[in-house]
Amino acid sequence: SLKCLFSSLLPVSSRARVRRSGVSPLHLAAEHDRRAVLSLLIESGFDVNSKLSPERSAGFQDRRVSALYCAVAARNTGAAAALLRAGADPNTDPCSPLLLAVRHGCLETVALLLEHGAHVNTGFPALLLHTHQLDLLQYLLDRGCDARPCFTCDTHHSDLRTHTRQRHTSDTDAQLKVLIQCVFDQLTLYGCHLAAIHLYLFPYFEQ
Repeated sequence: SLKCLFSSLLPVSSRARVRRSGVSPLHLAAEHDRRAVLSLLIESGFDVNSKLSPERSAGFQDRRVSALYCAVAARNTGAAAALLRAGADPNTDPCSPLLLAVRHGCLETVALLLEHGAHVNTGFPALLLHTHQLDLLQYLLDRGCDARPCFTCDTHHSDLRTHTRQRHTSDTDAQLKVLIQCVFDQLTLYGCHLAAIHLYLFPYFEQ
């Protein structure tokens, strides 16, 4: 089996050569969701926080460095969980894996990252602009995501702020309404069809 093969190769593998290659086997196992191999590498002492070399990282537009990011980018929640349980730091990449999980709309991965210390306010309001799922946005707000930076948005409408204060007693609900408006404003700036935007967002303003 593949696990047996790796068990045979590990004792004769040069760690120095692995470092010179610029990429850890952990990155490859995480990216391709080889969880048995990933577990074996972790048990053998490979550093779950090892980073891609600058040259390897530069080959990616997002400048990723961690095996955890590779797992999240490939939507491999199981591999991400194994790395986090082994002590992987979710806050080492230039672009947070949390942002990526939000963009994918994967609540399971988002919850996993937050449970292991991912910064909930990373890149906000970029965090908002990456989510199309209001339940996910609500989840982030409930766990401390600070919506206040969005209140100073140049495209924000003051009448909506008044409306939400009058109609809602819950701060989280009010913030959610304002954030929806900010998404609306950003979408219109990019020329999205107004009718389609209204069909998607209108029910939330009527609640």
